[in-house]
Amino acid sequence: MLRAGAAFGQHRFRDARAIAESAAANPRLLPADRATAEHILADVAWRIDGDFARGRVHYRRAAAAGSRPATAWAGLSRLEAAAGSPAGSRRAALQALALARSEDDSVFAAGQLGAAAAEPALQAALAHRALTAADTAALRAALAALGPLVDEEPGLLVVARAQLTAALLLDDGPAALAAWRSYYLTAIGQPGSRVKEAEGVLARVLPAWRGRAASPADRLALFRALADSRLYDEAELVGMLPGAGTDTLAEVRTVAGYARFCRRVRHLADDFYRRTAQGQRDHRAFRDSMDAEMARMWTLLRGDSAGFGYAAFRAEVERRFGTYLGLGVTAGYYDLHLGHAVVEREEVVEQYGHRARLRFVSLDEMVSNGFQSWAWDHEAAHGGWADTAAIYEVRSASADLGLKAWARWVEHRVGGLRGDRLAEDSAADWARAARGPAVFLPGLNARLQRDATLQILASLRARGLAGPALQRAFQVAFDQAMNRSGIYGHEGRHAIDKRLPERFTPADLEYRAKLSEIAFSPVPRMPLAIMISPIVGDPTPHGQANARVLRGLHAWMQAHAGEIRGLDPHLPLLPQVPRLTDDQLRAAFRSLDPLAR
Repeated sequence: MLRAGAAFGQHRFRDARAIAESAAANPRLLPADRATAEHILADVAWRIDGDFARGRVHYRRAAAAGSRPATAWAGLSRLEAAAGSPAGSRRAALQALALARSEDDSVFAAGQLGAAAAEPALQAALAHRALTAADTAALRAALAALGPLVDEEPGLLVVARAQLTAALLLDDGPAALAAWRSYYLTAIGQPGSRVKEAEGVLARVLPAWRGRAASPADRLALFRALADSRLYDEAELVGMLPGAGTDTLAEVRTVAGYARFCRRVRHLADDFYRRTAQGQRDHRAFRDSMDAEMARMWTLLRGDSAGFGYAAFRAEVERRFGTYLGLGVTAGYYDLHLGHAVVEREEVVEQYGHRARLRFVSLDEMVSNGFQSWAWDHEAAHGGWADTAAIYEVRSASADLGLKAWARWVEHRVGGLRGDRLAEDSAADWARAARGPAVFLPGLNARLQRDATLQILASLRARGLAGPALQRAFQVAFDQAMNRSGIYGHEGRHAIDKRLPERFTPADLEYRAKLSEIAFSPVPRMPLAIMISPIVGDPTPHGQANARVLRGLHAWMQAHAGEIRGLDPHLPLLPQVPRLTDDQLRAAFRSLDPLAR
């Protein structure tokens, strides 16, 4: 099923469907592989083709395959929500929770149950429709499933985000505060945090929150803290309740208008991405629709249309709402990136004698994170980018990766449809690597992830940490290592290269940034694992750069075979990459870098 997964990851959806259909028709297919094939077919059916009926069939077949049926029911819950069936979405999510066989299944199912309960109830409340008894019952069931997870595993983004909305809809202040703190766990204590002050207000207001009975002063304080947290839908919910004493205030009405703008733009972007995936790339129509929405919002903010323009609008929403807005081509696809700053500070990036003073901006509450993030459907996402003035991190793409690494490699809770295939994939890597260096090696990918995790863990245990303190310190250290390599190494290199007099192709820029990503990483195995991915060699700039990186690493290993302890030069080299020390990995990538010479 790796071929089908690779085709899906490269956005070759017709190929992915054909491969998965062929695999699903094979009577000798293992249950886990059959479930994977049916999941791919379901995703293509409803997310790409818009065929909900066919998607339902494939999800039910995936559940019947017997391999992690909870995942199939959670997928069906998402489908039903998109099809406009809140009740169907809740039923499927409850079935997923009932069938959960592991803690990871429970986390996934609980997050989907929270979304299935909270999202339609939020939309109803924002439209000033009273919640039904069914809405309230679903929200309470969701909180019952989400609450223990938020308490036991702070930092799980999807779970915390769902609980926050559900708790506010139920006027459960303590649960909302716990969820907020869990969601922003890695942002609260950072230098330049834009949400730290909001925490103080929330800590004062939420423990005794009385909902409709709250005073206008408390309601306004909560509204402002949620807006400062970039939670604009929830801010609208709290501020716009008729008769609450705040719904007539200009600042409340402006934030509500911006929240509605974001919801409309999200719908526009998702629809455009679906048509892009179908081969209908009418980016001019999308840009025209975006221009219309921006002009509408500009008039709300400024009172008339005078002075409206794309650059002026970007500056205005950045000033008022902390918005980053970018329209353009990413990896060959016209798309939109729109998110909100939760951390912002000045930083200096230095590489090979080149120095750049830049703003570091961490974005959250992403209205859109580009076509590829949408197409990958949460399996991967754009993690950041840079220009000559700033480095941008998408916090929501990586903030809980440390917790997931802990679950997989420390607690040995194996997630994903493929389960624990480390031994099988590692054994099969030898044959794959024999075809050449520029190939996806899933076993090597997993071993590098494991080794990076255990390396960070060992350094913390050496400091005497244990128990919950060790886990919390691991999350922080993992996040910092990801940040140093992916943001300061990779995106910092982009910022440096864009200031050089030379001009580089997109693939060259990505290649050079990946070299810095390893060379300046405190844990180089971590970013290297990301480069050994299903998109190796595909036509995108990242796919071409990954292939070039692996060919360069292979050549370095050939030239330095005698220096690599335990290396067998008669076997394919890349599956033996874990034999390299951190210093050897950094040296290999520096030797490939023209800026280092």
